[in-house]
Amino acid sequence: MNVSKNSPEVEEQQIIDEASEWLLRLDEDATNHWDAWQLWMEKDDRHPVVFHKMMKMWGMASDLDEALIQRLESKNERNNVVNLTDVETPPRFSGRWFALAASVLLAVAIPLVWLQQKPEPKLVKNDPVIQSYHTQVAEHSRIQLDDGSVVQLGANSVMEVMFSALERHIFLHSGEALFTVAKDPKRPFIVESEQRAVRAIGTIFNINLNQNEMEVVVVEGIVRVESEKVKEELSGLPQVKRLYQGDSIVIDVTGKLGDVAKVDPIEKIRWQDGYFSYLDQPLGKVVGDLNRYSEEKIILDSGASAFLYTGSVYNDRIQDWLNALTEIYPIRVTHIGNKFIVKIQENKG
Repeated sequence: MNVSKNSPEVEEQQIIDEASEWLLRLDEDATNHWDAWQLWMEKDDRHPVVFHKMMKMWGMASDLDEALIQRLESKNERNNVVNLTDVETPPRFSGRWFALAASVLLAVAIPLVWLQQKPEPKLVKNDPVIQSYHTQVAEHSRIQLDDGSVVQLGANSVMEVMFSALERHIFLHSGEALFTVAKDPKRPFIVESEQRAVRAIGTIFNINLNQNEMEVVVVEGIVRVESEKVKEELSGLPQVKRLYQGDSIVIDVTGKLGDVAKVDPIEKIRWQDGYFSYLDQPLGKVVGDLNRYSEEKIILDSGASAFLYTGSVYNDRIQDWLNALTEIYPIRVTHIGNKFIVKIQENKG
């Protein structure tokens, strides 16, 4: 069946796409986009309704601060508009401009009866199906998800997928993965590891779990990185940072977000081609990656872990690489059974 370009279905999808785009623009730079956003909100009576639903879907409405909520409640009673505090939203997404956005939503006076005339579809009560994936040492796996997204799962990695009508949720438990996300404004794509999460609509990003750290690299598009473990001092909301193409960030085991750094994203995903590329990275992190590709594990002396390494390492030439390290650093490599023992060379005096 052909769908007319002017059909209600097409118009509805266009409004949804525009609402999600405004969410991204305002979060990126609310000051410069605010006036244009208000014009868009007033252009069509459906715009504020859809925008409000998008805020609910992404958990943004929960960021209203208590003082503003109290101030808006009296306005709600006078204008008979939707009370955003009565809307159940997941308390996981943060953003500082949403309180102001909510006040504008109230100002455009969305009638409560109108929303009741357009009820959201009831969801199937069956629990979402959880699919588990894992790879062996030195094994890669390409996984096509039900929404059209693709995951390149690195060696010795464990991942669970849980899709619902509201969101696409991935739990990365160990290892590394490259995510190519199919665009779906109605369902956020979330990758989580120990209360550290990455959210995207449609983009490409890489996550590497190494030594209890979570490194996120954006290959294409925009993502939001957040940590439930660490709260902002003033707002009490989870730490959040926005990453663009070529940005990298490391979240440590405590949940603290590091500084955003510029990297070559292509070099960061060379693991798909059989080698790793590093620039001033601790040997401990390098070894953490390599141990997922070798049956013969590298045991690194704690003193040698801090040595910085720059260069490439091929997964099938690990022993050659270790031998070459002895020419660069004051270390000794001993091969015992299925282990390589790397220790700092003691000076003889």
